[in-house]
Order: sequence, then C-alpha cells, then structure tokens
Amino acid sequence: MNKNQVQKPSYYIEKVSLVTGEVLSDDFGPEELLVRDHRDFHIVETYARHLTSVFIEATGDEKRVKAAFKKARNLGKTTADMVAKVAGKEPEKVAQKLFGLKDREFFFRYKPRWSEDTDVGQVLKKLNDEAREALDRTRVNGQMQLRVLLTGGTGFVGKELMWQAATMPEIAEMVVLIRPKTIRDRQTKEVIKVLSPEERGQELLKQLWLDDPGIAHKFRFIAGDIEQPRLGVADEDFEELCVSLTNVIHCAASVAFDDPYEESFMANVVGSRNALAFSRTIQEHKQSKFVSHLSIETSYIHGRQTHQEAREDEIVFPRNFYNNYYELTKAMASLETEEAMIKDGLRVVQLCPAIVVGEGRTGNNRGDLKVVNAPVNAFGRAYQELKERRGKFMEWSKAKVLTQMTNIFPGDRTQYHPRRLGGRRHSSSFVRSPGGGSADSPGHRLSN
Repeated sequence: MNKNQVQKPSYYIEKVSLVTGEVLSDDFGPEELLVRDHRDFHIVETYARHLTSVFIEATGDEKRVKAAFKKARNLGKTTADMVAKVAGKEPEKVAQKLFGLKDREFFFRYKPRWSEDTDVGQVLKKLNDEAREALDRTRVNGQMQLRVLLTGGTGFVGKELMWQAATMPEIAEMVVLIRPKTIRDRQTKEVIKVLSPEERGQELLKQLWLDDPGIAHKFRFIAGDIEQPRLGVADEDFEELCVSLTNVIHCAASVAFDDPYEESFMANVVGSRNALAFSRTIQEHKQSKFVSHLSIETSYIHGRQTHQEAREDEIVFPRNFYNNYYELTKAMASLETEEAMIKDGLRVVQLCPAIVVGEGRTGNNRGDLKVVNAPVNAFGRAYQELKERRGKFMEWSKAKVLTQMTNIFPGDRTQYHPRRLGGRRHSSSFVRSPGGGSADSPGHRLSN
C-alpha cells in the first residue's frame, strides 16, 4: 500500500463552527467522522435507542415516538443540570456520565468541488448528447455491439453483471480485470501455486455455470490492479482496449466494514480515481469508441440519515455521521466521480445500490458468501461481548441488547420480477447527478 496516496479527510471535508459559521482550522482525523467517536455507548442511550425501535414498530408513528424521546432527552439534560449544581460539577460532564448525553459546537460539511458559476445542467446535457451519439456508433446492422471492461468481477455484484451479460446480445465482449491469486499452505504459509488471471477467470465461469463454449467465448480475463495507475494493465492490453472498449464498469471495492481508514481509502478512493483516469484516457483517444463509465457506488454514501431522505442531487455530510470507513470512503469516491464528470468531461453514471443479499425470492447470490459476513460477524462480536462481561450487570445488559439487535436479517421478496433479465435486479435504479438532472442514457443498465 502506497501511503503517499492516502489523503486526510480534510481534503474533502471541512469543520465549521455552529456558533459563528466560520470554517475551523482545527485538524481532525478520520475517526472523528464516525458515529462511534461521538457516542460512548452508555447503557441508558443503548436502551433508549432499542426502546425507540420497539415503540416505532408497535405504534407505527415514528415522528411521535421520536418527539417523545426528544422530550425525555431534554428532561435528562435538566436533571443533569440540577445534579451538577448540587454536586458542584460541570453540567456537561454530569450529563455524559449519567445519560451519555453530549453536545457539539461544530459540524462537518463537504467542500465545494467546482466553481459556483459552473452550469451543471448544461454540462450534463452536453455529456448526454455525446453519449447518445457514441452509443449509436456502436450499432452493427441495427444491433448495439458493446465491449465492456469490468472491475470487481470476482465480487458479488461483479458476478451478477457477468451472469446477466452472458445472455445479452448487446454485449459482444466483456473484459474482466482480475489479479493473480497466490495460494499458500495454511500451516507453513509456503506458496503452493499462483493462479493466473486466465485460470481464475475459468474457475469463475465454472462457478457461474458460464463455462459452456457457446457462452464463455464472450469473456476475456486480463491482469490488473485497481490500486495501480492505469489499473495496472499491461501496455499491449491497454493499447488494444483504447480502440475497442465502449464502456467501463467499475464495481471493485473493499466492503469490509472494519478495515482501517488507510486500506479503505486505497481500495475505494484511489481505486475509483484510477478507474476514472483509465476511462478518461480511453474517451480522449483519437480512435476511441468509448460511450460511458459506470461507477457502482452505494446508497450508504449518505451515512446515517434519520431525519430526512437522502438527496440524489447532492452528497451532504450526514448529521449523524458515518458508521464505518467503508461508507466514508465510498462517499469520497462518489465525489471524485462527480468531479471527473463536471470538471473533466468524463461521461459517467453512478448507481447506488442499498444492501444486496441475493435474489429476493430464492436468495440466489451466485455462491458468494461475503454478503452474509457482516451480520454473522456482528452477532459473533456481540456474543463474545456478552460472554466476557457476564457478572457486570450494566455491561452485560448492554451486550444483551446489542446481541438482540443483530438478530435481524434483511429480506425483500418484492425485488423479484420475472420479466427482468435473469429474474432479478440488485441495484437500485436511481442515478446520482449534480443539479438534479439525470445522467442516464440508453445502454447504461444491464437490466430493466
């Protein structure tokens, strides 16, 4: 990992005084942007949040329940003030000790990424017109013939895209970027063998049941690494791709919720930058057939939204912060993607899926087990906490509540639609674009 490429959050975010509205010069670390840094997991707060969920589910009146708990919070502050006067202590410290209540005198916001004078609507119109013209040029005897580069093909979403592309006549070829894989002995850690991109690709096709010669010929696997400039693609491959590719789909990312900031930044932000630069070079090539770049982001770039719906036309730093560095760095990557579109003229679309766990009715997830790791690991950590803290009533009670909260697994049968290609649609259909306009154009979606 090249730590020189990891930038501080202050490159994207600024700290602002709630009192004066001035930008504060205080330095801040990535940990201050996560909710855990602003919550001490006090037992009273833990129970209050749990009870809030219980009452909302029981009454169906979320607004009224939250208003009631807000009054309870204010009562807690009043009680803390009275106790502080009697004890001769600072009210804020008493409130935090008794009820876990904290007050902030600042907030965070994203820095502007381009001039206010930029006519975003005009930029988007120009890019859409260019994309339609480029798409029309891909037609052969009236049929689109797209040649697509895919990053993240070994991941959950990437596998689904491959499976859908296999049956789409519009996709003439899919080039999958993939790294060699080193297999080591579990005990000695000695290298047993190294699988080439082609070997890994053939294994992937077998896993997806796409190894029939009539289908497999559509896929090609080349070596690359999203954390390297130009995606680590060899010169010979790159020259050929410059004159043949019509689309780039970037869905490679680190989805580990517990990765440190530096690792998440390299995979999600630096990886996105390199993919965007790759597409921009191809788009500007004299013999380019390039149509557009598709960036798969996540709806969690909006962080913890509890008071209002997230906006499609703007990323606003969440009032309730981010849950982890995955969400934070994906938001940063989305800002990089927006900037590449508005400032650099790259034809790009962003799709922001929510939680993806498999086809809604059957649960088919193409054999990928990583999508269930998060809830399983959360339960495991909570259970371990429960075992370690037995005997301390307050801590034990808190761990028990956390364990109960992890016994929830999402499922949505309404996602099934037999008329959609492959009988499923994992990504949400909204497209983020600044200025409120749609950045979508024909041929960008692999399923409808």
